[in-house]
Amino acid sequence: MAGSIDLGHIRGLMIAAEAGCVVVSVDYRLAPENPFPDGLEDCYTVLSWTTERADELGVDRNRVGIGGESAGGALAAATTLLARDRGDRTSPFNYCCTRSWTIAWTRRRCRHARRRRYGTPLSAAITWRHYLPGLDLASGEAASEYAAPARASNLSGLPPAYISACEGDPLRDEAIAYAQRLLVAGVHVELHCFPRTFHGFDLVGMTTVVGRRAIGEQLEVLRRALGATSAS
Repeated sequence: MAGSIDLGHIRGLMIAAEAGCVVVSVDYRLAPENPFPDGLEDCYTVLSWTTERADELGVDRNRVGIGGESAGGALAAATTLLARDRGDRTSPFNYCCTRSWTIAWTRRRCRHARRRRYGTPLSAAITWRHYLPGLDLASGEAASEYAAPARASNLSGLPPAYISACEGDPLRDEAIAYAQRLLVAGVHVELHCFPRTFHGFDLVGMTTVVGRRAIGEQLEVLRRALGATSAS
């Protein structure tokens, strides 16, 4: 619903420099003007575009990762599902990095104690109405698994994942539960819940000790997963 490609530009430059990789950012369409699945299809299109033009971009098509934070984390997880289910071998990937995202919807979750403490059921409901305008929230109607990846019945065959959660995030438990389900499905997962943090804490980056730890860990995981080396 908010944000732009410019918002993540500095982070993208840092990842490219420190992780020694090519970063492609997606200026995906936003709700409510462009609800689900428009933003997701944009991400899938860019994934396909990147691998199809790998030689031109200087990208190793056998070492492609996808990641995001907050809403971008949900889109990253959903894109891995979509690429797997479409069987598109022109869009290989071997890594998924996500940071605290909304991946599930039920009336019960919306009323969860953590959301009462760190967020409001009303704000969650408004967000879903914009993203999924046809969803009957009052009846507890289930969202598409591509809109809420935690609803996917089959998580096997997905790429290894790194999931970062925040202790004070109303979405924390959803991220942890998704990581557990990936493990049960046989997917390699790294999960780190950072203490005394809030949703989007690493946006302040290097100004805090825990922010430096989080960003350093994300970069190290990327380097290791993609076989990249630091440009410095």
